[in-house]
Amino acid sequence: MSNLNPDEMAAYEASLKIARDNYSHDETIRKEGKLEEKREIAIKLISMNTPIEKIAEITGLPIEEIEKL
Repeated sequence: MSNLNPDEMAAYEASLKIARDNYSHDETIRKEGKLEEKREIAIKLISMNTPIEKIAEITGLPIEEIEKL
């Protein structure tokens, strides 16, 4: 990288920022998807009359969030 001129270095750094931003966005989407999946599981367990404490244990969701579903 020491062979890059200032314009090339700026372009390289900009491409790294874009790559990091894309990775961060993808991670956020994955986390949101996992959270939604946990909520769907909790809803199914609620419909099966599973105790809320057990649902929290199974899904990892806080009891307060489960009570809102």
